[in-house]
Amino acid sequence: MRNKRELQTIVIILIATLGVFACSGQSHFQDLEDYLSSLKQKNIFSKNKEQEFPWPTPVTYQSVSRSPFTASDEMFLKNGNVSNPLQAYPLNMLRFVGTVSANGTTYAYIIAPDSKLYQVKVGDELGDHGGHVANISDSEVNVTEQQTDNGKSPGQQTVTLQLKGT
Repeated sequence: MRNKRELQTIVIILIATLGVFACSGQSHFQDLEDYLSSLKQKNIFSKNKEQEFPWPTPVTYQSVSRSPFTASDEMFLKNGNVSNPLQAYPLNMLRFVGTVSANGTTYAYIIAPDSKLYQVKVGDELGDHGGHVANISDSEVNVTEQQTDNGKSPGQQTVTLQLKGT
């Protein structure tokens, strides 16, 4: 019984001590209260005071073709003659992630910046420089595209997309 009474006494003393500190009258937010009172003295909360900056006028968007919040593939295209979405992106923005072989044809899987997975085979167009898939292996995809050398005679170059992790 003695331990129970001692515990009750300790709890009562703690509650009384907390009560004394809680009612001490000192504000824990004195710096905030001082700042707000200084703002009130400067009269910045007055509703009659003119605003220091102009509010923008509302703009109404009207379009019957599409929503401005929906991305479209046309945003990435250099011209409108595209047979697949992978022609909209430079090769360095495409990621080769794997292959599948079916009926004697090997397909490569490419992830575009739109986070979609695309399947390509040898001969398919790829990239924004008129590239064509030349070869697909388990670890890489070779793409032959038009070379762009600052006005020199056009040629072809081979770009290799490596499988991640190899």
